Amino acid sequence: MGVDFYVCRACDRTFPDCGPYECCEGCGARYCGVECADIDSDEDQTCVDCRGELDADDNLLSLALEKLGMTRDQLAAEYKAKSQVAP
Repeated sequence: MGVDFYVCRACDRTFPDCGPYECCEGCGARYCGVECADIDSDEDQTCVDCRGELDADDNLLSLALEKLGMTRDQLAAEYKAKSQVAP
């Protein structure tokens, strides 16, 4: 029997699955505790990420890509092309 470790979606703290933690039923995001998850007590059981209240890097990246009119793959290709050019 092993122990898995997760990173809290809100505070980036690492925590084991053998201790107390919160998991959102809506999106499956894992949080180190109740304070970080802020899971809504209504029947939807939404978390801060489901409600769009979390300023996580991947949420910010998605918004930036939308504003740029690019996909993640397009941005990655551009980054790779730029990093191959010698300064």
